[in-house]
Amino acid sequence: MKISEAHTRIQSSHTPSNYEGFTPKNFNILVVEDNIGDVILIKEHLLHVSAFSSNVHHAHSVVTALDYLNNPNHAIDVVLLDLSLPDGRGEHLITKFVQAAPNIPLIVLTGYGDQEFGIHTLSMGAEDYLMKDELSPSILEKTISYSVERSKIKYQLKASEIKYQGLFNMSPLPMWTYNLKTLKILDVNNAAIAHYGYSREEFLSMTIEDLRPRSELGKLYKAIDQAKNGASQSQAFKHKKKNGELIDVLIKGSSFDQGGADTRIVLSIDVTDQIKREMALEQSEKRFKSLVQEGSDMITVLNQQGEYLYVSPTSKTILGLDPEYMVGNSAYHFIHREDQQKAKEAFTKLKHQSRVTFPPYRFKNGKGEWRWIKTTMTNLLNDPTVEGLVANSQDITEEVAHKEQLRISNERFELASKASNEAIWEWNLETDEISRGDGYQKAYGYVDDIKITSTQLRERIHLNDRLRVLKSLQSHIESNSESLWAEEYRYFKKDGSIAFVEDRAFVIRNGQNKAIKMIGSMKDVTHNRRIQERILENAIAAEEHERDRIAKELHDGIVQQMTALGMFINNLPKLAENNQELVNQSNKLYDLATKITNETRSLSHNLSSADTRQLSLAELITRLINQLNSMGNIEFSADIRFEFSTAFDLKLKTNVYRSIQELCTNVLKHSQASACLLSAIITDNTLMVIIMDDGKGIDEQSIPQGIGIKNIKNRVYNLGGYFSMENQKSGGLKTTIEIFLS
Repeated sequence: MKISEAHTRIQSSHTPSNYEGFTPKNFNILVVEDNIGDVILIKEHLLHVSAFSSNVHHAHSVVTALDYLNNPNHAIDVVLLDLSLPDGRGEHLITKFVQAAPNIPLIVLTGYGDQEFGIHTLSMGAEDYLMKDELSPSILEKTISYSVERSKIKYQLKASEIKYQGLFNMSPLPMWTYNLKTLKILDVNNAAIAHYGYSREEFLSMTIEDLRPRSELGKLYKAIDQAKNGASQSQAFKHKKKNGELIDVLIKGSSFDQGGADTRIVLSIDVTDQIKREMALEQSEKRFKSLVQEGSDMITVLNQQGEYLYVSPTSKTILGLDPEYMVGNSAYHFIHREDQQKAKEAFTKLKHQSRVTFPPYRFKNGKGEWRWIKTTMTNLLNDPTVEGLVANSQDITEEVAHKEQLRISNERFELASKASNEAIWEWNLETDEISRGDGYQKAYGYVDDIKITSTQLRERIHLNDRLRVLKSLQSHIESNSESLWAEEYRYFKKDGSIAFVEDRAFVIRNGQNKAIKMIGSMKDVTHNRRIQERILENAIAAEEHERDRIAKELHDGIVQQMTALGMFINNLPKLAENNQELVNQSNKLYDLATKITNETRSLSHNLSSADTRQLSLAELITRLINQLNSMGNIEFSADIRFEFSTAFDLKLKTNVYRSIQELCTNVLKHSQASACLLSAIITDNTLMVIIMDDGKGIDEQSIPQGIGIKNIKNRVYNLGGYFSMENQKSGGLKTTIEIFLS
């Protein structure tokens, strides 16, 4: 029965008149009997009962009795009911009266023949039964008195249960009851349903094991054993909500008997947030302790006279001074005489300011050396937990020395800028500000923006050189190298013209080896570069001319002669009519001559600049891969991700193809690889060629600098491209060429 239903039934039903302040001398008794003789007999018996007086009311039928009971003006304390009435009998009759007046004790009147049924009525809600043939004043007195008293006790128990259930359900904290043997949850309150997320039906289908993570079950079983021994517990557990969230709870419980079963009621208090706060506080205390005892700051507390009241243990590591030695001494005892006045002036400001930062001052350490110190002091004289001036001090000796070096460097830089015709520049890596000298204005025409950012610098570098220069610059800064950085690139002047510059710089780093500044100079080498370009173009033209000459000689000379040799060898079998061995050897010689002829013809075409002009870059690469596969044991393959008909500028196509040719030849000769992949891709208006092999790689500390590699670099850089060689983690060499397609 639900609590609300039970509460409603009790409030709406008749309550015996003598339940409150029970007086056993005045009972209102309703006798429901159709035999008037039995009614008179009962009244007679009751008149002879001296223990109490009674008012006997009579109803001869079920309808009459129920009307009487439903009348609010009639207060009935007990009902004597005959089991056989004109309009009702048996179980149906008992059920009607129990439902009509559940709180009024019902005594059944029965004969010997119905004695067994009379006993059965007790299980249906009757309070007692009487045998009509055994009625006497004393039996009536005892039966009525005991029935009323038992009913009173039941009423009080039910009221107590309702009160308990009300407190149980209205509790703001999660509560439930469970069977100590089966661990099955028997009842649960609304707060538990709301907090854990399970419905009432889900709760009642669970055991308390289901509320725990597996790791907590051993702890649970131990607690249950203690509960069975009568222990009243308050223990911390981890519980699992329906959404899987784990919470920390404090469980308080006690046991009681319910219907013969050991039942336990528990109260669950969620202490997750409390534990988190305690852990955060503990972590905060540890962090504070770490900062005070092991940090890079020396923390001290001084009085108003400047005497140390407390000194953190870090004074030993920072300054080599024992805290015990400093406590009781004046801070001015350790400060350099020349710096005491400015320290006193800052100290005086604390009378009007809550926090003051002192100018750097010199402080004598445990070795008698002067160290530069920076201090921030806070006035906490009015804080009862401190009652002093709290100072945070840092040793900045290296920082001061570094600033002095920078000052000298800046002075030299300014002098050099004025004296030099080169564009001297300084890049502050911390503020990203680039300053230029007077020579920069003269060389490149930028008068109004002597100071620029790296973003503005990037836009002034030619697009074909930008990626290469920026990668090289970033790599040098991150490498911790002390060597000079140097690159050549095209640079836009103020008037839009392009200058070739030779840029060189070195990096300045702080005490932690962090790059904080770059200083360099830009030299205009446009004239020299134009001469170099003409020389390179002439060299390439001469090379192509020589290739054409060699190709022509191969094709017109050696190929023709090899063809004639093949025809001669082909006629030899006719001369050896019966010599089969000679025939076989002649055929092999003919096949070899044919192969040499074809390879020489292919080499002739490959050398010819005419083929470079006529074929597309994709066709040239494909033909090269086929030739390489026929020349050695390395498996070459190509991944070309643009149309075979894609047209390129002849200069670009020739130089890229010759570079690929040289690199693949190097793989064939030196890599000791088994496979090589050539990828050619056009993405973001950039042609990218990547050659990867699975060979032995190179020594990255001494990248090959032979004529072939230098020639490739010159070709690529002349196109404004980027060239790199690096070992792969999986083994082998990776070579990259990137060229912007303007």
